Amino acid sequence: MMRKEAKQMLWDNSDISYFLEWYIVLPNILNLVVLPLVTFFFFCWYCRAAFSKVYGGIYLGLSLGLSVFQYYLNMEGSLGLFLETLLLLLCGGIFLKGKWLRALTMSVLIVSVLSVTNSMVRWLDYRIATPFVIQHENLIIPADAVREFFRVLLVMGFFVLILKKFRESIADETEMTLLQLTIPAFFIALIERVIQDSIYGNAIILDGTTKEILPNININYGEILFVQMMACVCLFVTLLVHQKMVGILDSQRKLELLKQQAIEQENYVKEVKVRYQQTASFRHDIKNHLTVLAGLLKAGEDGKAEEYLEKLGDISAGLSYPVWTGNVTVDALLGSKCSLARQKGIDVQCEIKLPKDTGIEDIDWCIVFSNAVDNAIKACEDVENGERYIRISNRRKGNFYGLSIENSCRKDMEKVPEEGIGLFNIRSVAQKNRGTVETAVSKGVYKLKILFILSVSS
Repeated sequence: MMRKEAKQMLWDNSDISYFLEWYIVLPNILNLVVLPLVTFFFFCWYCRAAFSKVYGGIYLGLSLGLSVFQYYLNMEGSLGLFLETLLLLLCGGIFLKGKWLRALTMSVLIVSVLSVTNSMVRWLDYRIATPFVIQHENLIIPADAVREFFRVLLVMGFFVLILKKFRESIADETEMTLLQLTIPAFFIALIERVIQDSIYGNAIILDGTTKEILPNININYGEILFVQMMACVCLFVTLLVHQKMVGILDSQRKLELLKQQAIEQENYVKEVKVRYQQTASFRHDIKNHLTVLAGLLKAGEDGKAEEYLEKLGDISAGLSYPVWTGNVTVDALLGSKCSLARQKGIDVQCEIKLPKDTGIEDIDWCIVFSNAVDNAIKACEDVENGERYIRISNRRKGNFYGLSIENSCRKDMEKVPEEGIGLFNIRSVAQKNRGTVETAVSKGVYKLKILFILSVSS
């Protein structure tokens, strides 16, 4: 006998108050309205996007349509699971404008949690709640509302637990880690869905005389419960392994960053040594230069003295850095990078002044400028001579300090290229110093903008 048939018998043979009629509507509201809205809310949270009432309403409508579609076509198992995942994926990719791979991973994770919780509720309902309710017919309709309310609470509890324990790891957007989380999570969801649709189904078989639940043949419900619990454990183990993997990759990235810091520090030391040697040589010869100048002036050779003095000025200018930012370390780095760029026919304009006493280390500035200028030089090499340029500028407003690096690039470049180690290093430094990074490309112009929130005014 179907559960809905048992309910109909109850309505035909019992005098139930009008208030209890709301229990017919409440389970459907919880299952078809509240649960999809809770699902979409946490899906937005997992995708790091703001929850929109408009998009939430659209998703609710699509979810209701999918539920009706599945009901009338009696669609169960993997096909229904696939459609529910696809719906979330489309919402993540279109409505939330997220990255498709991340949207897919979060969709699978959400559906996996729903499948695990639904399967647990179905077992509890089938093996514990229903046998009790059948013996107390007046509880049949309220029991549905209680079951759906418990399902919503359990789903919310799982979602919050995952956010609390795995917030940082599921926020990682590395392609490899996302795929390694997606595949096992989908398998777990599939196993749970097959169990609840193929074994429990939508019908309860009752003995017409005794009203006892007749068990399905050859099904060990203790084993089924064990499989369901193991699926739940496997889901959290998968998240733990993913968390560890993200930590390992993050450590590798930090190691690469440290290696680059060491390289930049070594380059700076070499630059300083060269400058020191040039300065020492000039200082050693300065007495001889002054003697020559004095001799020319005494002999009345003012023109030759002026010419000689100009040459000394050129030598002196060569000892200083061609870029002045207020930070000698960055001056040495940018001086070297800008000289290299000009040798490649790139017009360079660099007019910046770095803030002082902000807690941002010199090596961090060097990593930002080194990677940014290297990337800009590489992009300019694909542009014809005469159109190559790099513009480095800054803007300061209160405790906000913004850097802008703009350079020419191929005019057929329509979207920002995939991030490499250079831009990753820049983002790492920005995050370390409470900053953000934005990139954009349009009509042969690539722009990199970095915003720092300075700790103190300077």
